Amino acid sequence: MNKLLLERFATVTLGIAVTLGIAATLSACSPARYGVVKVGAVAPAEPKQDGEINNTADGAKFGSTGVFHLGDAKFNGSTCQPKLKELPLSGSKFNFTFTVTADATPVKISVTDLCGVDIDSNMVSIVGATDLGQAPVAIPVGATSFDFPGMTLSVGTYTLTVASGKNTNNDKFTMGSYDDFIVGQVQVMGNNIQGISYSAE
Repeated sequence: MNKLLLERFATVTLGIAVTLGIAATLSACSPARYGVVKVGAVAPAEPKQDGEINNTADGAKFGSTGVFHLGDAKFNGSTCQPKLKELPLSGSKFNFTFTVTADATPVKISVTDLCGVDIDSNMVSIVGATDLGQAPVAIPVGATSFDFPGMTLSVGTYTLTVASGKNTNNDKFTMGSYDDFIVGQVQVMGNNIQGISYSAE
């Protein structure tokens, strides 16, 4: 009986030694090579900060409520004066760059958050690697949203620009000053579109 117990003890001891040896060998190896992967485990999504680009199957959008203050910070008499006071000046232009990944892609461009468009020389334009044949389009005075003419684009990278214009004939503002207004929720909608970056200058 003692012999049987000793044999079992030896077998268990040998098994523990082998297990410890394998564990020591694996711990010395690169974790990237032998890292544990939990099937079906998904890392929690990082929350998107306001104003980031949101890419979907239907297109790209800048901001949910994130906005930029365009102009030159001379906005006495502006129709959006209270809101403009709350935001630092970002520059006179807002740029939104995106790519089109398939030829003959119909694109709809809109700006759904405008405030303080008080003169008629504020413009929206789009440029690509080649001339698109589309002149800048003026934003109507008093507009709270704006739709750019529909376009069909080829594969490539494009930049949509919303630009503050200079006052040339409005006696409420200093001649030559830029119109101060708020722009946000810029959307480039259509299949095969990915937003890349946005900036103000």
